[in-house]
Amino acid sequence: GDNGDEHLGIAVVNEDTVAATLKFTAIDGSGDPIQGAGITNPVVHVLDAGKQFPVLDTQLFGEGFSESASTGWIQLESTTSNIAGFFLIFNDSLSVLDGANLDDTPVKSLVLPEIEAAGSTMLDISNPNAGTATVTLDLVRADGTVRTSVTRDISPNGALVADAFADLFTGLTPDVTDYIRLQASNAVHSFELLRKGSGDIE
Repeated sequence: GDNGDEHLGIAVVNEDTVAATLKFTAIDGSGDPIQGAGITNPVVHVLDAGKQFPVLDTQLFGEGFSESASTGWIQLESTTSNIAGFFLIFNDSLSVLDGANLDDTPVKSLVLPEIEAAGSTMLDISNPNAGTATVTLDLVRADGTVRTSVTRDISPNGALVADAFADLFTGLTPDVTDYIRLQASNAVHSFELLRKGSGDIE
């Protein structure tokens, strides 16, 4: 939330032979639906077979969504399993633009391979489970030795949204040869957003 001239675009396609009922829910870090003036959440949309649905976050949840200070994740539920899509983060001038495929397979262990030394390395780890997920994040050198580790609990259906060095590995200088190793007690989704001091994201 509160992203100024930056936007989140979502595109979903129904590759099934029957219509899909899609339910989009924007969820905050505590696991609760994001609420507020000018926000409708959750949102249900019927997507016919073979059709696509491209939409901005504010078109989906309402204009108040861009004013919300909440951070978290967007959960997409479908009555059919043959759904694909992606999301993009971009600004008004399109000088910032990048995204990823929609993630439908949570995991207990993964590597976040990139570190941004001249800006921020934002992590978004969501817990789609009914129980708390305990997540351990190791900052690992290229030779495999661990610089430091932190452990955080993520509420059921909640998320951890944090800058790797401002919020988690505080006091350490980012090094592009390092990587982050994640291990969780319950399977989680994770997304890494790197932002340089000005301009580009990835």
